[in-house]
Amino acid sequence: MADEPPGLTEIQGVPPEQGMYGIADRAAWELVCSSEQMYRPPRKHPTNSLKFEKTKYKAMESKSFFNLPQAASFNGNEETAFFGAPRKYTRETNWKTFKEQSMSKQSLLDVFAGTIPVLRQKEFLSRQECARMVDVLESHKIASTTLSTYGLEWDVSEAYSLQDRWKNELGIDIVHRIIQSLQRATGMAVRRAREADQDYFAGVIRAIDSGIQIHTDYAPFEGKGWEIGRIVAQMSWNILLNPVPGGDTFVFDRQWQAPQDDLSWRKDFPKYAYDPRMVEGCVFKVVKPTPGDLYWFNPRWAQSYCHNAQPRY
Repeated sequence: MADEPPGLTEIQGVPPEQGMYGIADRAAWELVCSSEQMYRPPRKHPTNSLKFEKTKYKAMESKSFFNLPQAASFNGNEETAFFGAPRKYTRETNWKTFKEQSMSKQSLLDVFAGTIPVLRQKEFLSRQECARMVDVLESHKIASTTLSTYGLEWDVSEAYSLQDRWKNELGIDIVHRIIQSLQRATGMAVRRAREADQDYFAGVIRAIDSGIQIHTDYAPFEGKGWEIGRIVAQMSWNILLNPVPGGDTFVFDRQWQAPQDDLSWRKDFPKYAYDPRMVEGCVFKVVKPTPGDLYWFNPRWAQSYCHNAQPRY
């Protein structure tokens, strides 16, 4: 928004397809809302912060409310009359906007720098392509998980077998399509990471039905001594293939720090995850993924994925 002072970000209502966002602490913070829209609070402080009101609600008119036969009439003024006018608070954020940005050289740099939470490329795969890819995936025999590094050098063709089927049977080379997209946006050469004369694998497929807890990925710490450990910034990309209820992605404005976060917050089980208190009080962005859309995140910022009612690919 052109009329915003530099660095000013405000909580505001957005349509469901743009995701939602809020404050990750235990206080009851909510914006004034109605059945039609959510309203922006007034701008007052030109700071890089969020403004919100404490515990002020406006109920939607409805014939039923959860398990009650009829919703109670509630005009939203009861708390104000009893407790007085709501106080204003601020919350700092590194993000200059919560809106999902389209692909461009600047938006890529913003993701790398951690000044926006997510980049979105709409209809990167068509609905028809997604459906056909899921059909192949569900007919594909998934190999057993390797529990040691012995013999991994002989498993390369098996690891690429699903992507090979997508390419050969559907004409869809998803990794190549992503590389081309990055090249067009940046004008720079893009390639897979290599170790000596061998390429790193790209394109992990996950069937998620129980969610993923708060986690981060940061190659300079986890891949020290390898080519991926020599990078200066990192991005991750996700594409949802099948429409499922749930499956929201939470991105927290909380940069992972080594080694203190591992020492303080890393769980004993599951080992990849962090205690939720690590992100207490942090601003977050909630992304409602759309099948076929490509999403880019900075994986050094804490993330989690909601439970799904059925497998999500």
